[in-house]
Amino acid sequence: MSFKEMMIAISVGSANDACVAVAEHIAGSEKAFVGLMNQKVKDLGLKNTRFVNAHGLPAKGHYTSAYDMAVLCREAAQCPEFLELTSIKHYHKLRGGKTKLDNTNKLLWWYDGTDGFKTGWTTEANYCLASTVKRDDLRLICCVFGVPKIGGHFEESMKLYNWGFANFAFRQLVKPGEVVGELRVGKGTMDHVGVIAPEGAGILMPKGEDKKMKTEIVLLPFLSAPVSQGDPVGELKIIVDGKTSEKVPLVAQRDISRGSFWRLLKKSFRSIAS
Repeated sequence: MSFKEMMIAISVGSANDACVAVAEHIAGSEKAFVGLMNQKVKDLGLKNTRFVNAHGLPAKGHYTSAYDMAVLCREAAQCPEFLELTSIKHYHKLRGGKTKLDNTNKLLWWYDGTDGFKTGWTTEANYCLASTVKRDDLRLICCVFGVPKIGGHFEESMKLYNWGFANFAFRQLVKPGEVVGELRVGKGTMDHVGVIAPEGAGILMPKGEDKKMKTEIVLLPFLSAPVSQGDPVGELKIIVDGKTSEKVPLVAQRDISRGSFWRLLKKSFRSIAS
């Protein structure tokens, strides 16, 4: 089997043996791969997760929480290739068509916008589901653990999604790369540079409460050339109920090199004349 087929077997069919094979391929051993998993957990600042194997079956010292798993899902959702795998409903090409897989995540059929992630079941954990749904500009993530009823992890997840989409909306305030202002540049080939938010800016808000939100742009007073594209120049504050909810970095839109001696001299004379 190819690496991609291994990943499909994991994502669609919960293939625990494929988890171990992929771990060994990437890190040389499952133990080394688990070390990478736990390092990622540490990097994300998660306090209630510790892995001891690559597939998630019960083991001493192996644990997580719904919150921590949701954060891990948020990281995974940044990778389009990962969502491409977890949104596959059927895969019937393994071993020349001899092995046919149907995705265990039934929300792919039952709930519009679902494109991840994974089901789980053991005697100890009961029925579990980590999932994500995107509708328009809003992506929600839901982690449901320990449901005793067959299919209950799907039912409870859909209830939570219904509540989330009914009560919240994503407000796109600034598009990625959109110019939100400009700064004066001294001693450069240009007098001003555009200011942008490279990743854009937005906020999740309860529906009907937009009036409680405002934005404030805080910039440096001026820049001196040379200026490089991406240089930090300020921040955009998203303020909700009078409190800063988020700070979005603002950067220079383009390079501006230092002006020649003669250009700067001419500019000085024009300033004096005016």
